[in-house]
Amino acid sequence: MYAVLSFLLPTIATAFAVGAIAVANRSLLDRPEVQLPIVLIATVLAVLGGLSFLVIVFSDLGLATSDAPLGMPEGSVRAVIAISLLFLFMIISIFLYANLAGSDNSAARDASPDVAKQLVTIVATLAVSVAFYFGTSSVAAAAKAVAQATAGPSIQVASPSSPQTLDKAEGTKLEGIRVESQPTGLAIDWRVEGDDGPVVQTASNVFTYTRGKSASNLVTLYFFLDSYPGVVTKLDIKAP
Repeated sequence: MYAVLSFLLPTIATAFAVGAIAVANRSLLDRPEVQLPIVLIATVLAVLGGLSFLVIVFSDLGLATSDAPLGMPEGSVRAVIAISLLFLFMIISIFLYANLAGSDNSAARDASPDVAKQLVTIVATLAVSVAFYFGTSSVAAAAKAVAQATAGPSIQVASPSSPQTLDKAEGTKLEGIRVESQPTGLAIDWRVEGDDGPVVQTASNVFTYTRGKSASNLVTLYFFLDSYPGVVTKLDIKAP
């Protein structure tokens, strides 16, 4: 829903602005300096529309990443921004060259081939820079994955920090316990020592602990990988 609104609202605002320009002075829309910003804005909105669609699809498929921008895989937003800037620069370059080549000024027409050569050089440099950056990022990501695989599985309580203080009253809850595993996606099991209160998994790798009737002054929550019972982490919870 929010992804759709993030695309529709700027689209409606842009359409309203263009309509207002048309009502105020229709001839303005025939001027290149007015047409270019409209084309650039439309391009950005098209990118936002594609991102919104991907966010909705990823969310429905359960593939969204909660700790990443827009819930997309790491690096996706950086890639979109880089490619969008490259396309916007190309649009501006074409606009500039077309204006020079079609100018009534002979000096401007004569300068257009030199400008075109410089623009091609700049675009090629930008394209190579983008390719090199993402190629380097891919190598770094692959190296990180290999290092994690070599190190073996692990698990840790990402938040909150241990020990935590929690009132002993029955029914008191400690929410938002986030447990991370490497590799990601492994099934996590748990047990409670010092209380008969339950731990409930509320989302992927997110848990809630509720105080029971016989909570001691120190309760320990143990989390371990279902496939590797020996890989364990814990969270200590103390009474005030």
